[in-house]
Amino acid sequence: MKEILKVQKGIENILGAEVHYDINAGGASEFYIEDAEFTIGVGDGSEHGAKYSFDIYDDGAVNTLTSGKSNDEKDLIKKVLSATKKYKKQLLIQTESVSK
Repeated sequence: MKEILKVQKGIENILGAEVHYDINAGGASEFYIEDAEFTIGVGDGSEHGAKYSFDIYDDGAVNTLTSGKSNDEKDLIKKVLSATKKYKKQLLIQTESVSK
């Protein structure tokens, strides 16, 4: 996905904290705050019938808060950022001990 920086910066703006980015073993992009309990994963959506998909996990990246998919990068970015805004309180509860 070419627009990784847009996703990373958008999540940072929403959460008000530095967001890190890695690629997991499955090739998906993962966004997280150091020592936090959540992960936002964005990757190939072919198993979901789309070009891209995303998941937002909390509670040590165990519970899925929400998922989505899209065939368009810009649309996927909108969906990821919208979901991040919707679950902001839950994500920040997990990161209370993280200094900003």
